[in-house]
Amino acid sequence: MKKEKIILVGLIGTSNEKTAAEYSISELSELVKTTGGDVVSSFIIKKMSIDPAHIIGSGWLETIKKEAEDKSADAVVFDINNIKAVQYNNIEKYLDIKVLSRCDVILDIFALRASSAEAKIQVELAQLNNMLPRIRGKGMVLSRLGGGIGTRGPGETKLETDRRHIQRKIHKLNESLKAIEKTRSLKRKSRENAVKVAVAGYTNAGKSSLVSLLSKKNLFIENRLFATLDSFTREVYISDDRKVLLTDTVGFIRNLPATLVKAFRSTFEEILFSDMVIHLIDSSNPNYSECIKTVDDELAEIGYTGKVIKVFNKTDLADSELLHKISLEFPDAVFCSVKEKTGIDAVKTMISALF
Repeated sequence: MKKEKIILVGLIGTSNEKTAAEYSISELSELVKTTGGDVVSSFIIKKMSIDPAHIIGSGWLETIKKEAEDKSADAVVFDINNIKAVQYNNIEKYLDIKVLSRCDVILDIFALRASSAEAKIQVELAQLNNMLPRIRGKGMVLSRLGGGIGTRGPGETKLETDRRHIQRKIHKLNESLKAIEKTRSLKRKSRENAVKVAVAGYTNAGKSSLVSLLSKKNLFIENRLFATLDSFTREVYISDDRKVLLTDTVGFIRNLPATLVKAFRSTFEEILFSDMVIHLIDSSNPNYSECIKTVDDELAEIGYTGKVIKVFNKTDLADSELLHKISLEFPDAVFCSVKEKTGIDAVKTMISALF
């Protein structure tokens, strides 16, 4: 299958934001690759305010149009979550290629990854809520639903071209989720007396690997973004007579679309009912500070106020100077390598403090 050629566009208000924008664009590039796209060009545009009609000015639009023609690009992805219907329409008309947001790309990955009935319902619900504002009159501004990134899931059927139809579908999906949430609630009730620990973290930090190692049960593990969308709970003996329920959760990422957080509410609630959260961090990532802030912010957003321990994974891949810097910054943190099975006893000791 031919890969879609993608142009990325990031926006900054001041020159001071350039480093953060470069990291964000780099991450967006990985997201696009995860969907099967091929990034052929990227731009970081300095603009104090977003143009209500075209996001960027006519000069930059012309530059991107020429680049798209030169590289035979199929789509342009803006590193922002919210693009208005009129902006989608105007830019697509001008560039004559598909226009996507960061949100569209993340939703597309979730559509690719969803395997359980619950995850599929949650993803479709998020996609429909994301799609709804783009409907105008009798049709949708999604003029290029022919295939590729941003068109998986409900977009493939082309049945959602009517607002009322989408609203009915959203209602139906919400009802299905309520039934699933009821089942979750009953399961939680049966576990009320157990000690519960959730593993949260930035996507691809190694959460499933840690849960798999501690529980000695094989979970689906792959070195890729959002490898799993379902929360799995496993029994873990941290000593001969002490047992906890350890839950793997959906990974976080910066600017996680609000529609996804809302749709995956029941999954994220597993964190809220935990006695402790293991915040797993990739210690080999030079941008670990941004990843930590993203997860801390999301935990606060969903309302978790309990105990959090920071565990830095992938020490086998980390630079020694970076590890030293992190250890000074987080003296109470635990360091481990799930792959090399080192530091795991220290993780168990931290969990034992709950008893």
